Amino acid sequence: MSLALLSLGKLKFIQCLFYITGQLVGAFLGALVVYVLYISEFNMYDGGIRQIEGANATANIFYTAPSRGVPNWNCLIDQIISTSLLLTFVRALDNDYNHLISNTAKPFAFVLMIIAIGCSMNLNCGYPLNPVCLLDFDDLYK
Repeated sequence: MSLALLSLGKLKFIQCLFYITGQLVGAFLGALVVYVLYISEFNMYDGGIRQIEGANATANIFYTAPSRGVPNWNCLIDQIISTSLLLTFVRALDNDYNHLISNTAKPFAFVLMIIAIGCSMNLNCGYPLNPVCLLDFDDLYK
């Protein structure tokens, strides 16, 4: 989303770098919190031996991975389509000429769209939409 907004001229280059850096740091910190919070459960599940693949694999908890039998190119197309849908919806929702929805209902509509995209397109590679960069519409599109 950050790169798409940069290409549309809605973000400056330096802002985009800060957003991407923040998203990466946030992802690693979030994974660390999950790991620390559930380490005893992981140890009971896999006996303390971490595996990326196999019957006791726990790696896919921390990153998005293709489902069994789904090639990477298919996941790429999946993510291009879902991100395009999200970007189109956000741009329509934030359009100054869109008076079909009140400002107080926009966050609710946004959450519904995230849920709809995630639930309808999660079979190939999980639920990898990250709407955090879009939480503050006003700051993003000035």
